Amino acid sequence: MNKAEIWLDKPIYVGMSMLDLAKTIYDFQYNYLAGRFGEKFTTCYTDTDYVIVEIREQDPYEAMIKDCHQYFDTSDYPKENIYGIPQVNKKVLGMMKDETND
Repeated sequence: MNKAEIWLDKPIYVGMSMLDLAKTIYDFQYNYLAGRFGEKFTTCYTDTDYVIVEIREQDPYEAMIKDCHQYFDTSDYPKENIYGIPQVNKKVLGMMKDETND
């Protein structure tokens, strides 16, 4: 049986991209969500590419309306949605998306 050799002489971009994504989510979670909602915010689950949070006693959609241009990609919302959230930041890197907007 021959030995297999693997040459790691090129940067591993996938690992770097995932680390950057995890850092972006961490920054959003602790600098935006915790700062905006304080004690009313709890992290339920997190992974390298998403975070699930619980926000109590406040409407998170009101915060999204106020901060959508800076933090959120709301382009998947219908134009006439019940929350009044505008469609902004389509496919902008580093913006957070609401995956439950159906």
